[in-house]
Amino acid sequence: MLSVVGLAVSLTFVRFSAPDLALTQLSVEVASMILMILALFFLPQRPPLLVSGRRILRDLILAASLGVVVAMLNYALLTRETLTIADYFLRESLPGGGGTNVVNVILVDFRGFDTLGEITVLTLAGLATFKLLNRMRLFMPSGNLEGIRWSQHRYPMILAVVAQILLPLALLVSVYIFLRGHNQPGGGFIAGLITSVA
Repeated sequence: MLSVVGLAVSLTFVRFSAPDLALTQLSVEVASMILMILALFFLPQRPPLLVSGRRILRDLILAASLGVVVAMLNYALLTRETLTIADYFLRESLPGGGGTNVVNVILVDFRGFDTLGEITVLTLAGLATFKLLNRMRLFMPSGNLEGIRWSQHRYPMILAVVAQILLPLALLVSVYIFLRGHNQPGGGFIAGLITSVA
């Protein structure tokens, strides 16, 4: 269901002439689905059988409250008067930043230090996560609930062969998208996502 929603959002971005956002959405969707499938592997195969009515009521109230808050925020944002500086960036993108892709010119030229700060924060968060997970040992199930044992091979042969073929192609696509980003849809963020997925 999440992939269907992500694809619908990407197609909406394409419909409204935002190819950069569509590429980013698709790349993030692929990366997040890989992480979710990996997380599902480590969840218990047998869910708890008994769930109390009090817990269900608590979850229902919490979900409804958050839904009301998000609906109120959306209403407040969609009904306010729009004060936009888009015309300035559209006008100054080529003479001020030297590129025709307005989104990437804003991120790299007009807000370069802000983007550098964001990259620094993401790098520190990634390093901290790696350090936390470095010595973590999770229970890995060796079979399913029916007693059928799973393969002990670390990587299935089909996956290993296909990965050897697709990895160089994905890296080439990533370099191509990175180099064309200043004037056409693409850029460093999307290229980095494609590289990380590869």
